[in-house]
Amino acid sequence: MAESNHARVTPANDEIDLLDLISTLWQRKLLIILIAALGFAGAYGASLLMKEEWRSTALVVAPRVANTEALLDYKRAINRINDAENDINVQAVLTEAFNLFLYTAADSDEKSTYLAKTELFQRLVKENGDAPASVLDSLMRNLAVQIPDDKEKTLLAAYSISFTTDNPETAQSTLTGYLVNINERAQELFARESSNSFNASIAMRKQQIADIERNLATSRQVSIENYESALKTAQKAGIKSAPGGLSGRTDGNSLVLEINANPQQLYLQGEEILQALLDVAKTEPIIYPSNYYRLKYEVEELEKLTSQSPEFIAFNYQMRPTLPTQRISPKRAQLAVLGGVLGGVLACLYVLIAGAFANRRRASSVGNV
Repeated sequence: MAESNHARVTPANDEIDLLDLISTLWQRKLLIILIAALGFAGAYGASLLMKEEWRSTALVVAPRVANTEALLDYKRAINRINDAENDINVQAVLTEAFNLFLYTAADSDEKSTYLAKTELFQRLVKENGDAPASVLDSLMRNLAVQIPDDKEKTLLAAYSISFTTDNPETAQSTLTGYLVNINERAQELFARESSNSFNASIAMRKQQIADIERNLATSRQVSIENYESALKTAQKAGIKSAPGGLSGRTDGNSLVLEINANPQQLYLQGEEILQALLDVAKTEPIIYPSNYYRLKYEVEELEKLTSQSPEFIAFNYQMRPTLPTQRISPKRAQLAVLGGVLGGVLACLYVLIAGAFANRRRASSVGNV
């Protein structure tokens, strides 16, 4: 008889009855709700202790002509000095200025130099007690600059520059200050690069001028020595003047007088002509070619430009640095919901496991009876 009762209460198989599981969960619903609520509250409380992150973002595009008038005039002045026939390529100048701005903004040294001077950096070092280098490295990572893709460079393309920190107003003011600072640095870099280029051009032209002066001075000295030697020869030969005077040839409607410059036959010009030539060669200034004066003009104009530094704005805002209205981290609502869901899942597992053990104990008790 005992064996018959035991057979009736022993399960025929190990299949899980879904209705039994639901019934078990429903019976312990208050416990599940309580644990889920605790998970929700705990996750929300933990999010309050997390460091907030707010991101300010700006969108920048290439500058307009109105922003770069001084720069364009500067480039046109260089163009005139170089005696170029065509006007400057305005689009190329604007692109050059904008790229200089973006690549300067992305430079880690520029980021470090600027951020190390901010009140934000000083505050974070004081509040967190971290090493200044660690704080500065974290701030630099939070300052993101989008670099142009060479395949997609256009004057209309917009690029984002953003900064993330623990306060919305600080994020906006720091990013605004950085953009202003980078524009000034771009002007300084442009002036430095232009100065280096000018100095190289000036040095090259001065060398060309010196070469012309040296060559003509050497030629003059050689002529003087030739005239002196020929004059002595003519004096010894008793040739006072050249027979028939100076030789000449017709060049169009003009008569061009020619001097026999062959040093071995120069004495045939006679004492009178040679003495005149010698006096002129010694006393009269050297006559330089036209390119000599052109080079001197270019040097003077370039030296004027080296002392100038055009002021311009190397970018234009498509969207000014925003004042963030929503945190990017922590996302408290999402974390709270996730904590509640996780608490509920854990509570359900606990109830089911506890119920399974309780059922097993009851089954064992009945079997022993």
